[in-house]
Amino acid sequence: MSTQVDDSIFDLSQESYNELFERFETKMTFKGYTIQEWNIALDLKDLPPDFSLNDLERYNLKVTNQTNTISKNFALASSNYIGLKKSVERALMIAKQTILDELEEYNSTIDNPASKKRAPSNDKLEAEAYNRTLKLQLDLSIAEIFHTFWKIQWDRINLINSRLTSLSVMKNTEFKMSTM
Repeated sequence: MSTQVDDSIFDLSQESYNELFERFETKMTFKGYTIQEWNIALDLKDLPPDFSLNDLERYNLKVTNQTNTISKNFALASSNYIGLKKSVERALMIAKQTILDELEEYNSTIDNPASKKRAPSNDKLEAEAYNRTLKLQLDLSIAEIFHTFWKIQWDRINLINSRLTSLSVMKNTEFKMSTM
């Protein structure tokens, strides 16, 4: 007996993913700008193949300005993400305790021991606590996405800075050799 997979399931899944991705990229904002707008703002045009020292200096200034913007936003996204992570941990602990307290309060009103409710398993307790903190969990997911975005931007600008340093050394050496 063979099993066939309905390809339309994957199409639907891809459509859902694309829709979700587009919504996030064009609707969710960080400091008033969407990811799409940040990508446009952070786009560095390539240096021309025959760039001069002046071109290199102008490019270096752009990179310096972007490094400043990216480092500030990465720090903000990181602190927000770490803070939300701690808030979620605390909210989960409080939710678990509240669930157990509610169960204990319910059981205290029941005279027949056979009618009392048992404490939920750890998995069930965790799932219920998660459901009670769902908004905070979603906020954490969004914070994680922005943290990842700015981490990638930070890595990218550091790579550009490293290459720019090498180019500057090479171009300055070339200039010195041509003026001798």
